[in-house]
Parts: sequence; structure tokens; C-alpha cells
Amino acid sequence: MLLAICLLGGAGLKALGAPLLAFILLLSLAYAGRTLLSPQNIPALLLTCWGLLYVGLSYLELLPDGWTRYHQAGIIVQQSSFVFLLLPVIAASQKWWEDKGIDRHRDAILVGTIILVFIVSIPARLYVFGDMETPLDPPKAFVTLQNDVMIALVGITYLAMVRMNPIVGGFLLMLVFILSATIEFRLQNVLAYFVAMAASFLCMIGLHLERTLANILMLGLVGLAIFGILDPISLFVLDPNTGWRVTFWGDALEALAETWGIGVGFGTEALRNEYTMVIGRLFFLPEEDTSFLLIGTHNAFFDIILRLGMVGLVLWSAVIIGCYPSSKMPVRVRAHAAVAFFTLFICVFSNVALQSPLYVIGVAFTIGYLQSLRGAANLAYLRKSRPASRHATALGEIAAAE
Repeated sequence: MLLAICLLGGAGLKALGAPLLAFILLLSLAYAGRTLLSPQNIPALLLTCWGLLYVGLSYLELLPDGWTRYHQAGIIVQQSSFVFLLLPVIAASQKWWEDKGIDRHRDAILVGTIILVFIVSIPARLYVFGDMETPLDPPKAFVTLQNDVMIALVGITYLAMVRMNPIVGGFLLMLVFILSATIEFRLQNVLAYFVAMAASFLCMIGLHLERTLANILMLGLVGLAIFGILDPISLFVLDPNTGWRVTFWGDALEALAETWGIGVGFGTEALRNEYTMVIGRLFFLPEEDTSFLLIGTHNAFFDIILRLGMVGLVLWSAVIIGCYPSSKMPVRVRAHAAVAFFTLFICVFSNVALQSPLYVIGVAFTIGYLQSLRGAANLAYLRKSRPASRHATALGEIAAAE
């Protein structure tokens, strides 16, 4: 049900607003149950507790301001929605992937997911929401890593890299890459599809360097961010789309320094909204418009730095590191996990992945999936001597590798 909401809702989740997010939260909590308290969720649980503490301190206005000038209690819940949503959706995803009772149906569910994303969801959203906003136009569904596309990529790369013949799977991924690049060039999606296609090719020729490829590109993105923060004007000249992002990231670091590593909490702006030295004009919206306060830094790490300080950054980083593909995974599963991890990383490194309901569900779903793969691989490694049954899932592939 949660997947169907995200796939069919698309950008419409934004229009449906708080009631729908509350329903998703309650649905995830009811389904996840004890999985919320599993050992692999300790970082996410601590992040949630830390975030809830900051929500309370923000209402009491007990946190330092840094350079921020505004404080509105009415937007605290909306800015902190990820604090409430992350852990329940992560745990729900983990429980679903680890539920042995539905293993034999998993392939059919994933195929159905892809059909929903690429066939059903676009006309359904257009019929329900009409031309409400640009992201609802059919081509846009392929070029941003929103909830539906993130979930679809997990399914596509799983089918192409784990279940299909390597040549057929590689051809499918090449078609997806070409489709994305020709409809509208967006660096984040093109990079994600490129890594999927390259990892499939590496598997095909027996060079198992998928994690190395992902690592190099992730380090390149981090290096680009460092260069941009140090010299935003030069980066803006080279790439305006990235140039304005790094100015926000620099602001977040400045706020972190001004608050002694504590962060500013919720209810304040995430950007100064005036960057005349960089782009020569006001940015985004007039400050009289309260929606100005709802814009994030377009990077989950810097959003966390700004809102939850150094402790929040450490806990969020621990959640992401817990998704990194294990060397104990079977080769094809590890390749698929490396692609999914890179897709997750580039999404949280270049979007409002925590601040927006259009991204946070898909991000949490993918985190839960990758953590389940990693947990299964580690468990299989510890139980090498036991006989294993074969299941038609990536987790089943791990079990079969014992």
C-alpha cells in the first residue's frame, strides 16, 4: 500500500500534504512493529530521538540562531517531518524485504512495481491532479530521483543485474540510460543510470569493480562540493545548477561554526536568499512569502548540519554507512547494491531528500532495502556451514550463496 501511494502519487504527495504523510507514518509504524528497535536501526533510532529533542528545543526557542533572522513555530513540524518519517519507513522496508513468507512472490511484486511506475502512474497522476505543476508532466517522471523513480530504480536494477541474463539486463539498463539522457539531461539521474549500466557491463566481463566505480564518483562529487564551497563564483560560472547549491552548503557550515556545532534547529530559514556576490540577484522567493522558509539546502548532509548540528551529522552518516554494500554479498547482488547505494547517495547529496515528502519516502525505502541486504549477507557469512533454501529475491540469492 505504501509503495502504491508513492508510485501513483508522485509529485501529488505534495498537494495531498500533512494528512497523507500522517497516514503513511501510522501505516509504517503499524507494519514495522518491533523492527523499529532492531540492532541495525540503532543509528536511525538515535537520530530520531536527537531530532525530537531539537523539535522541542525549537518550540522553546532555546537553540542558537547563527546568521538566521526568522523563527516561525508554525513551520517546525513541516521542516522536521523527516524526523518522524525516516525510522518508521526504514523499518517497514526492512520488515517487508526480510519477510520470508512472501519471498516466492517478490519477483512478481517488483515487476508490477516497474509496470506501475512507467505505465500506470503517469496517466493516473495527470488524470487526478491535471497540470497542477511541472513535475507532473510525463517527461519529468524520468529525470528526478523522487520517490517513484528511486523505488523503480531499485526494482529495475534488481531485475536487470540479479534476475536477468547479464546481456539482456545490460541492454535494458542501456535503454533506460538513453531515455533519461535524451528526454532531459539531469546530472543526478544520468549518473545513476550510467553507474547501473557500467556495473552491469563490469559484471558481464568478470571485473567486479562496481563499488570502486561508485566510490570514485562519490569522492568526485564530494571534491566538487569542497571546490564549490571554497570558490562558489567559479563553480557557478561553470555549472549554475550546482553553483547555487554550494552557496547554501557554505551557509550551513557557517551556521554550524556560529552555533559552536549545535545547529539552529527548526523554524528558521535554510538560506539567506540573497547572493548578489555570486549570481547578482535575489534567489527563489520574496522573504515576505512564508514558503521561503520551507526551502532546504538541496543536500541532506548539510540540512542535517544546519538543523541538528555535528551530533545529527554523525548519526545520519552512520545510517548511510550502514547501507554500504558488504564484500560478503554474492557478486551480482553486490553489483546491484552498489548501484542502489550510489543512487541513494547522489539523491541525498543533491536534493531536498529529507526536507521534501517527494523524496524522503523513496530514500527511507532504499535505506531499509540496502540495510536488509547487508544484514542478510553478514548473517549468511556467519552461517556458512548451514544448508540454505533458495528464494527468488536478492536476499534469497545471498542465502543461496551459503
